[in-house]
Amino acid sequence: MSVKDVVERWLTKEHDYERPRRGQIRQGKILKIDEYGITVDLDLKRDGFVPRTDLDRLGEEATSSLELG
Repeated sequence: MSVKDVVERWLTKEHDYERPRRGQIRQGKILKIDEYGITVDLDLKRDGFVPRTDLDRLGEEATSSLELG
């Protein structure tokens, strides 16, 4: 068993980890909002990032309520 296999096994058993997939909707805490997009704490190993172009597609009504925290 490789180190990668051991770590993946540990993550799935100990932390109910599910590897994020492209396009998947996840819940998180907004850490940063800037001209490039938003950075989100997804409670995973890495933070998530939503580019400004994706946010623009949602429209002003959907994004106007976004705030840190």
